[in-house]
Formats: sequence, structure tokens, C-alpha cells
Amino acid sequence: MIKAIFFDIDGTLVSFKTHRMSENLKERLHELQAKGVKLFISSGRARLVMNNLDGFPFDGYVAMNGAETTLDGEVIDSHPLPEATSLQVAEIAEREKVSCWVFADNVAGINHASPQAMEIAEMINLRPPCFLDLRQVAENHTVYEYTIFFDDEQARRLLYPVLKNVSYTRWHPYFLDIVPEGLSKSYGAARILERIGVTREECMAFGDGGNDIPIIEYAGIGVAMGNATDDVKAAADYVTDTVDEDGVVTALQRFGVLYETWKFFKFFGASFYFIENKSLD
Repeated sequence: MIKAIFFDIDGTLVSFKTHRMSENLKERLHELQAKGVKLFISSGRARLVMNNLDGFPFDGYVAMNGAETTLDGEVIDSHPLPEATSLQVAEIAEREKVSCWVFADNVAGINHASPQAMEIAEMINLRPPCFLDLRQVAENHTVYEYTIFFDDEQARRLLYPVLKNVSYTRWHPYFLDIVPEGLSKSYGAARILERIGVTREECMAFGDGGNDIPIIEYAGIGVAMGNATDDVKAAADYVTDTVDEDGVVTALQRFGVLYETWKFFKFFGASFYFIENKSLD
């Protein structure tokens, strides 16, 4: 029996076209909560920039790829980057003149807007970004995550030989996220499940990007969206419809977490109409 579900945001719950959850999806999520199923966000985003969930009352959040985990409004686990590491990332981004997002204790922003960075910001509805001096943020704030716009070749040449005790994850070919070593969405999910007394076999996870693979593999049922990348689909137990086809709802019905009540009511309505008409003859 599924007791807890973890959802990625962009491309999973939220459409890249509308930047919102569908009304049908929100109704079904409310149904699940009414049944006692716990619903959680698992995202590369910081809570500060989760601006597209329409105020839905999720039970908790795995933010910044596991760097901060919240349950019922309380931070239950957090892991900032060491200041020395933060300064290293800031220096690399400055030297290479690449765009880099920083997510800290109470600030989130980017150093400068490259065309690729603005393309992504528009795709996930983060316009206009707040422009920040990365070095100043590293020196004056607690930093949890960087998102640096390096492709694979740049990362192998400029990051991997230099940065130690960090983990990398890539949601899009343009950039990769940097968090403290050992963190992932699955790490945060495990902290939540420990607190609420639910096993991994009793949870379900949805995603569409590379940073979703750990939690999709961790969950009892891992679901890739129809718009997911091939590596995510290969890791999943099930590939559902796309985000714009309400793929989350499709999978919830497929595994019996949600029942297709609309079919029942459609059938019931037709039967009632027939009986009522017959009685009038």
C-alpha cells in the first residue's frame, strides 16, 4: 500500500507551457491527502524559488537535491556547503565567466545572465532573476547549492579535479547542480520516511530529469514522465504519460493509488438516465 509520494516539480507536476499544475491534478492530490497519503516535493529548487505550486499544502519538501529537508513546516535535515568550497565555486564561475545560480539561507540568485541561463529561467518560470555577487554570498551567507552552466566537458576539465567532497547532479545538458557529498533526492526522502514511519517499499516517486534517478530507484515504485530523458525512463519501474497529459494521474490510477472514479460516475449517470427514462414510458 502506498503511504507516501514524492514529486519533482518542473516537467512532472508543473507544465513547462503553463507553469502550473492542472486543476485535475490538484483535485486528485487533495483526494490522496483525504485518504491519508502523505505528499512531498523533491526538487533541485530551493524553497525560496518554489513559485509554481499554487499554494498546495504539501506535507514536506526535499529541496536543493537533499541539502534541506522539511516536514510539516520544520527543517529536519540540512547540509550547507563548506565556505571554502563555496568560495571555490564562486571563483571558478567568475574566472570562466559562466552563469551560476546560488541558493543560500535566505537568498537565491544568479551572477549574470547568459542566453542559456535566461532560456532555462524562462522555461521554469524564474524570470526575472535576482543578480548577486557570488563571492559576497559565499562570504556572508550559508550556501547549500550552486547550479553552474557547464557542459560535461567543461565540468570534467574545470570542476571535477578541483572540488572535493561534493556531489554533482544534472537535470539539463546546460548545467549541473553542486551540493555537499552524499546528498540526493533519495537522501532527503529517506530522512522523511524515517520520521513518519513509512518504508521505501510503501512510497512512490515521480520525475523527469537526471537528478530524479536516485529517488526513482529508491522508491518502491519509481515513475518516469513521458517527457523524461531516456536515462530516467531506463531507471523507472513505469513510464507514464507526459506532464501535459496529466501523466502523474495516469500512473496513480495505473497502480491503484487513485481509482478512476470518473468512469464509475459516467457509467452510473448513463444507467440512471436510462432507468429514469424507462419509468416515464
